[in-house]
Amino acid sequence: MSRDDSVTPEGARVMSGGDAEVEWEATNLKKVEEAYETVNMEISDLRIKLSIDYGPDWEFLFLNSQCYELKVYE
Repeated sequence: MSRDDSVTPEGARVMSGGDAEVEWEATNLKKVEEAYETVNMEISDLRIKLSIDYGPDWEFLFLNSQCYELKVYE
């Protein structure tokens, strides 16, 4: 144990300034990685939507993610 570390009466270790900085940076890294994954998922979803044929003038785009019932009369 270094001089910067201390032990509480319960025996738990108190973080030194360096340990706190490392933990803070690790937390920030995790947040950035989660944001990166979210952006990648959104990009993937947009690529899928753009790959769908919505008609010549995108006239069927409004039907995307909509439920509708098709009645066929024969």
